[in-house]
Amino acid sequence: MAVKGHHYDLAGLRQLLARDGNPGKTQITIAADKAVPFQDFVHVMDACQKAGVSDIGIAAKPH
Repeated sequence: MAVKGHHYDLAGLRQLLARDGNPGKTQITIAADKAVPFQDFVHVMDACQKAGVSDIGIAAKPH
């Protein structure tokens, strides 16, 4: 996945969010391509929640 132009695996994403200072106040919007398996999308949501992020939004990517 990519965050602000940098690529991360799930562990890297959790570390990035945990270092954010206050993950409880971090806002995340996940925009996945329709070709991404739903299970991968769920794994990203889980990683965000495990890092302490509770404000998670979902956006559709236009084609």
